[in-house]
Amino acid sequence: MKTSLKLIILLFAFFSYFNAKAYDIEAKNISGETIFYNIISKGSSLEVEVTFKGNSFSDTNEYSSYIIIPSHIIHNNKKYTVTSIGQWAFANSSLAYIELPNTIKEIKSYAFSSCKDLNFIRIPHSVKQIGRSAFWNCKRLYSVVLESKNPPKIEDSTFDSIALSIKFYINCASQKEYRTAPYWWQFYFEDCFSRSN
Repeated sequence: MKTSLKLIILLFAFFSYFNAKAYDIEAKNISGETIFYNIISKGSSLEVEVTFKGNSFSDTNEYSSYIIIPSHIIHNNKKYTVTSIGQWAFANSSLAYIELPNTIKEIKSYAFSSCKDLNFIRIPHSVKQIGRSAFWNCKRLYSVVLESKNPPKIEDSTFDSIALSIKFYINCASQKEYRTAPYWWQFYFEDCFSRSN
């Protein structure tokens, strides 16, 4: 009888763990879309990252269509800065377009992997790093605008399995930097634009 009771308690603990929410905060953006966040810094600067929206038992991500990520959110009368797109945040979603704020510093590994409807993204000048396979298998991604004069750090697999016709647009003042930066040299830069940041 003791063994059965232990097994029941163990199973209950196991399923309770996996049914726990996988986010710290949920907040609506200006268009009314609910976005999930995890707190990544509680010190003097309160920071959050966007995280996966969906059931932890499936790979169905509930983000869809057009999303605007705010630069800040308010939770429990505290202002948090949105500084990161977390691992798997938009993976396997039906996201077609996303607007990122200039507070984003990092796009983590697999953040947009298998976003099969994503066709355009503007990466703000604030982004310093884009993780492994962040845009893996984004088959319809045809245009990436990189606003930073300094190329964000990427991995060799950041843009794996994407459309061969993808076009990267960079700041005219930084053509040399992108063409010589690790892993950026492998891409064709379609055009450039003039902009100071």
